Amino acid sequence: MADKPFVVDTSRNGNGPFTDGDPAERWCNPPGRALGEAPTTRTGDDLVDAYLWIKRPGESDGECKGGPKAGQWWPEYALGLAKAAK
Repeated sequence: MADKPFVVDTSRNGNGPFTDGDPAERWCNPPGRALGEAPTTRTGDDLVDAYLWIKRPGESDGECKGGPKAGQWWPEYALGLAKAAK
């Protein structure tokens, strides 16, 4: 992407990437995540146009790791993301 501007989804990256378990399922309701940077266009990086919460915090990826069906609100997961935020 060289010098192309981009946005970063920070909705779950407050604790960095989830690296445990099956690599094929790391994306699905990763445990121990936290809300990252709040949405903003003030990123401090000329190439980063914005930090956004593209994935709505608390929206399930699917029934993996005890979650409800994909797209459904999961209050316990949302609360965990919020509590773990810095």
